[in-house]
Amino acid sequence: MVKRFVIIVAIASFAVAGCRRADSVTTETTSENTQETEERVDMEALEASYQSSLKDILSPYWETGQVNGLKDKLLALTVPPKYLKLHLSLVLGIDLVEEGAQASDESKVASGKKKIDDSVKEFPWIKS
Repeated sequence: MVKRFVIIVAIASFAVAGCRRADSVTTETTSENTQETEERVDMEALEASYQSSLKDILSPYWETGQVNGLKDKLLALTVPPKYLKLHLSLVLGIDLVEEGAQASDESKVASGKKKIDDSVKEFPWIKS
């Protein structure tokens, strides 16, 4: 009889310990999910901010074709991973246009404008 009692107490202890452990795992998982959601929201905000800033920075280029100072403004932006390729292409395109204009090299200017135009084809929202 005492042996059964000891076995029942041992099983109950393990069951209680297992429940506590499951609760702590659930709490950790919930905490991690909350953090992931916050990061996702931050990434969405960063992407929206980047899109808005990029449109503002590029508007003088669309209106006048001038690239003076645009590269520095682009380099100051925080770029979400989703738009790294776009950003690099725009910076390189604007740099080529600047270099070509300074050196009177029309092929460099054309190459830079083509890079920018290709970026617009892939991400049409930058021109709207």
